[in-house]
Amino acid sequence: MIEVTINNQELQSVLGKIDKYNKKVKNSVGKSIIASSYKIQGEAYKKAPKRTTFLAHSIKVLLRADKLGSKIQVGANYGVFVEKGTSAHVINAKNKPFLVFQIGGQWIRKRSVMHPGTKAQPFLRPAAEKEFPQLLTRISNILKNK
Repeated sequence: MIEVTINNQELQSVLGKIDKYNKKVKNSVGKSIIASSYKIQGEAYKKAPKRTTFLAHSIKVLLRADKLGSKIQVGANYGVFVEKGTSAHVINAKNKPFLVFQIGGQWIRKRSVMHPGTKAQPFLRPAAEKEFPQLLTRISNILKNK
């Protein structure tokens, strides 16, 4: 599973001081985090490859109970391989003695094949990197204008 957490050190340095603020300020910060979380989800959805749409539809927001943090998770088990790509690797037959596939109308049987790997198609990290500076700015403004 791949995920992005809105909870990094820069945000924690701001939120670490939040206990000294009143409930109204905390609620405003929480609303900003929620809004950014859903913006990241939406942007990741747009950027995700959509051959079947399963990957894009598996992107979910999980909010902390106090609303001062969240995770944006990709539920599709192959999401990390799409995001980061894969290197060349061997695929071996597991449950049967051979892999069987068709090339140009001819059936091929092999015990293993060499997969060339896949190119990275980042969708989650770029969405988070685009939104995160805006979130920090909004939170800083909320805390300055308390």
